[in-house]
Amino acid sequence: MTTQYAVLKGLPNGLALDAGKLFTLAAPDTVVTGNTFLFSNRTNANTQYVVSIVRATALPAGDYTLIAYIGSSPKVEIALTFLGTDGETATETARLAELDSAVLTQLDSIETDAAASVGYLTSLVSSMTTLLGRVTAPVYGMWIDLIQMLTGTGTANVKWTTKALENAPTGSGGVTTIVTLQSVAGISPGVIVGPSEPLVIGDDYLTVMNRSVRINLLDANGDPAEVDYGTYALDDSGISIQMLLAKSGKPSVEALIVGTCTFFPAVDTIPPYLIVEFTKTETAKAIPGPYDMQAEAVWNDGKVVTFAPYGQIEFTRNIGRRT
Repeated sequence: MTTQYAVLKGLPNGLALDAGKLFTLAAPDTVVTGNTFLFSNRTNANTQYVVSIVRATALPAGDYTLIAYIGSSPKVEIALTFLGTDGETATETARLAELDSAVLTQLDSIETDAAASVGYLTSLVSSMTTLLGRVTAPVYGMWIDLIQMLTGTGTANVKWTTKALENAPTGSGGVTTIVTLQSVAGISPGVIVGPSEPLVIGDDYLTVMNRSVRINLLDANGDPAEVDYGTYALDDSGISIQMLLAKSGKPSVEALIVGTCTFFPAVDTIPPYLIVEFTKTETAKAIPGPYDMQAEAVWNDGKVVTFAPYGQIEFTRNIGRRT
């Protein structure tokens, strides 16, 4: 007589397994006869059962399926590989699904298409990178030239073309009025030099109306001012900046004229600057004469920085009014 073994795993402890059936992989519904099955529940690894298969001659080498029963009720199925020797313990076999030719053809087609797609995307990325390189530098140069043409700043000495000047409307229609101030911005208070013309009481100074107040942020030497304050900077997200005007010599909170500011960092030779907007409701509070300026930056976490508190701006009732 011969005895070969198999191990069933992952079962509840204490099952009274008492019968088994063997099938070959080649004939999966034909019972292999001549077997006596004995089941033993391991003591410590008690979710495992050792199956003793007693036969007159050892099972031939090959792949088998073993089903263990309690009475006529199947409890577990396992795929095994025997080598055909007496006393051996079969190894548990993972059965692989074999794909038919049609499925294999589809998979090959998918792989081919995927490889083609990767090649196409690689080519597309390369082309986009090349296009971006061709566009970015000229557009950046045009932007710098446009800023210098509008503001008169910089060293490129770019000019409006004759045709552009011919197409420009007469008067101030369509032309942005930017009142430029020079501001010293830093940790220490600085000075804002007033604009070349007074602001008109009761007028709007809004970007949407092509009319705004620009403040260049410069240091005492006329160089771009430092706009960082330790770990804080004027170009941080979540910052709000206001320009506060108070009648010169009469710093009264009730008399404050408040404008909203948008910060623009330095670009090439263009210094950092603020675009300040005043509504006519605010400018209507003014009376003719000079006003002191103070900018206040407030971050989301409550950090507050004030700068340029000593600057002045002139208001008038009869200069620069639009018709």
